[in-house]
Amino acid sequence: MEGCFMILEDLVEEAPALEGVVLYSIFMLPESRSSRTQYLHRFLSAGVTIHGAVENFDLLTETGLLELEALWKLRQLSDRAGPLAGVSRELRDLIG
Repeated sequence: MEGCFMILEDLVEEAPALEGVVLYSIFMLPESRSSRTQYLHRFLSAGVTIHGAVENFDLLTETGLLELEALWKLRQLSDRAGPLAGVSRELRDLIG
């Protein structure tokens, strides 16, 4: 169910017994930066590392949050540019 983070919430509750959490993708985390950061802070403060398999990304410390947020921003820019990039490519092909 999109937008539902019940399992993530359960993992946060179990955090003291975990060493790490592997996500298929870091982009499965909440879209809201404040919600996402809140979850990640809770994991990190419990000593739990976060790993994004698709991105080959490891969040080991609080300083890694900046890198994660940079990846998130790049994805947002890419999502916005995606359709525009396709249109400009089509126009270049038409113009020749």
